[in-house]
Amino acid sequence: MIFRGAISADVSIITVGASFMLTSIHRLDGTLRLVRGESLHRIHYLSPILVAAIMADFYFITNDVATRTLVLSIGVTAYAWRTAWVFHRPSNPGN
Repeated sequence: MIFRGAISADVSIITVGASFMLTSIHRLDGTLRLVRGESLHRIHYLSPILVAAIMADFYFITNDVATRTLVLSIGVTAYAWRTAWVFHRPSNPGN
């Protein structure tokens, strides 16, 4: 409660959205390392920046909450489905 209001709402909304994306990427990377013994390609770590830019556009320019939420949901869901697919695909014989 001490820091309430210290960060403006616009920065907070965009930062939290990018953090959700980054959490999904870390979860997929950890799952790939555990199950398959391989790491996620580093290009995926640019997607939180892309989602933050799109969310900033729908916050500052068009101010559309539904589209901003849809963009974040699609991004997080894509990584969640990919994580689930890692568990359903047969693993390497060495693991």
